[in-house]
Amino acid sequence: QPQTIALILSQVKPEQAAGVLDGLSQQLRGDVAYKMAQLDEVAPEVLEELEERLADDMESILAGRTAEIGGVETVARILNAAAYSEDVLSQIEGWDPELSDAIRGEMFTFYDLVKLDDTEIQILLKNLTDKSELALALKGADQDSRVQELKDRILKNLSIRVRTDLEEEIEFMGEKRRTEVEQARKQILDIAMELDNKGQGEIKIIRATGEEYLR
Repeated sequence: QPQTIALILSQVKPEQAAGVLDGLSQQLRGDVAYKMAQLDEVAPEVLEELEERLADDMESILAGRTAEIGGVETVARILNAAAYSEDVLSQIEGWDPELSDAIRGEMFTFYDLVKLDDTEIQILLKNLTDKSELALALKGADQDSRVQELKDRILKNLSIRVRTDLEEEIEFMGEKRRTEVEQARKQILDIAMELDNKGQGEIKIIRATGEEYLR
């Protein structure tokens, strides 16, 4: 419930609370902030009830009564929803390449868009309402062969005029923060996954495989 989230976030560091808010839906984020702003005094019994509920949840986990906690699929789902997935995967790869490959195998990343056929790429492009987001997402292609490959596929499926406009926008965009680029890539991924989830055969997402990411 928004009020429960608000109560917990009001007790942690602002940076941590901001990170959690960033991961909520726009509607829920507003509800939580509204409830938090209304917080003044909280009855002790409310805090006790919350403490007991959280303690019960943790006890179930520690006692092994919870069916699933963590694991490769859980991490993949989380990273699919995050704009920083490549940073995390690169870090995990440094510790355990096989585990990193396993997580990638359950994910659909920005680089996997290159696996779409031309018709699917055209469908995706048609559903992008903000072409500036596409330009931002393709920023730095000259420094990353995977992004360059995807860029070439996208340009191939654009009209000459649109292709020229996109290339000019990328060229004259100037320096951009990596976080901005990653966020733009995530937004495009979200659209692709939404088209796949419609179940109408518009786009068929092919997940990564470990082999394709071996260094």
